[in-house]
Amino acid sequence: MCRFLRFGVERALAGTGNEIKEYLVGVEVYDRASSYDPRVDPIVRVEARRLRAKLDSYYASAGKNDAVLIKFPKGAYAATFVSRTEPQHVRPGEKSLARIAVAPFTNLSIDSGDDYFSDGLTEELILLLTRVKGLRVMAWYTESQFRGSEPDFSSVREEANAGTLLRGSWRRTGVRVRVTAQLIDTKSGAYLWSEVFERNVEDVVAIQEEIARAIVDTVSLHARWQPALFGWRNSGNGRAPRTT
Repeated sequence: MCRFLRFGVERALAGTGNEIKEYLVGVEVYDRASSYDPRVDPIVRVEARRLRAKLDSYYASAGKNDAVLIKFPKGAYAATFVSRTEPQHVRPGEKSLARIAVAPFTNLSIDSGDDYFSDGLTEELILLLTRVKGLRVMAWYTESQFRGSEPDFSSVREEANAGTLLRGSWRRTGVRVRVTAQLIDTKSGAYLWSEVFERNVEDVVAIQEEIARAIVDTVSLHARWQPALFGWRNSGNGRAPRTT
């Protein structure tokens, strides 16, 4: 687990965090052979969950006064860094970046062992969204993402400082996979966009990439034409600042 933590932190600091995939972690951190198949051996996903839980426990106890928090968003294996003391407002003359929170896609299939598809799709989305110029991506994971629960949009807006939330679900039936994605305004809870994608399960990775690119293309258009929705930063007075 220490190797996993160091690997994710060092890659993030080197600016190569976006290149980290489940396969790479398995080979570089857990000494798996080049023939390693994440679909067969889930060690990376299992250890990533343990690492997130350990970090959460640490920052709630011994690390409660740490100035910088190390996070591993679900669906990603590179570290992100959060400052407890970072100003939560936009300085005069500073243009706010568009901000979007990405929630893990919910597995609605009968077999919970298919979670690897959700993780892979979420990881691909985060990877592609971070490449969109002017868009800051905030991974969002809470217990409210479990099946049957609605996320607390006000928490997403305040804690992640994100004006929009990208979430979705997927279901596998036989050889078909159905993915639903939604882009939501965290202030009003209104759906800005929703789409359904259906594909045959032949090449899982190709399906993840294809669907992720289609979703990202749509999100990019919304960020370009509706920047006020994405540019939320808490100004401390309960009102969103005016966009420039």
